[in-house]
Parts: sequence; structure tokens; C-alpha cells
Amino acid sequence: MNQLEQPKFSRDLGYVDIGHDVWIGGYCVLKGGIRIGTGSVIAAGSVVVKDVPAYTIMGGNPAKPIRPRFDEDTVQLLLKSEWWNVEPQAIRDLPMFDIPAFCSSLGELRAKGLAPSFNPPLLTLQDGEIVVKN
Repeated sequence: MNQLEQPKFSRDLGYVDIGHDVWIGGYCVLKGGIRIGTGSVIAAGSVVVKDVPAYTIMGGNPAKPIRPRFDEDTVQLLLKSEWWNVEPQAIRDLPMFDIPAFCSSLGELRAKGLAPSFNPPLLTLQDGEIVVKN
């Protein structure tokens, strides 16, 4: 008589690396081991099984690119600026709706030493609890 083994399932499917300034809609499923690029948007209810490029809107099951949020030059400008690493108070008066002007102004603030680094604590999940790491 043949006996069937119980399947061996693991809850640890790998870390999901989520970039900066990402919006993930409700009821999404993210496969372990993927990277969600900075500035991406994941539509509600999507099933993401592959890496998501920076500043891309994704949706569906399986999730597919819907469209880029910006042209490639603007994406590279935003990524190079690393604005998410700057203290929010320092950039609040910059022209947020004009990306080239925003990035240029941020560069000027950095050159003057007026763009201090933003270093929030790292939050992780450990045994079902949120843990703050400094």
C-alpha cells in the first residue's frame, strides 16, 4: 500500500522588498521574494507575483503593468533625487507639482546644507508583533 506524504508548506516565502513612496491597494496578495519599486502603485485586489519597476502602476491577477506614472527621464530624476531621504519639513515648501523644479530646488537645499537626512526607525514584524529597530 502506498502512503501519500503530507505536503510540506512553509509560511516563509521570502521577504517582500517595498521601495519608497509606494501605494498598495487593499486586498492585494504579494508573492514572497519580489521587489516593489519606488513610487509604484498597486491596484486594489491585485496578485503581484513578479518584481514591479519603479514608478509603475500595476493591477490584475496576475498583476501586469497598466502604465508608467511618468516618462523615463522624470523617473530617473526622482530616483536620483532620493527625496524620501530628506526631512519632510525641509521640502514642504518646494514646488511639489513641478518635478524638475522640485528636484532642482532640492539640489540647491542640499548644496546649502539645508536638507537634513530623514532617518525614521525601522519597523519589522517579528512573531506577529511590530518591532521598532533603531
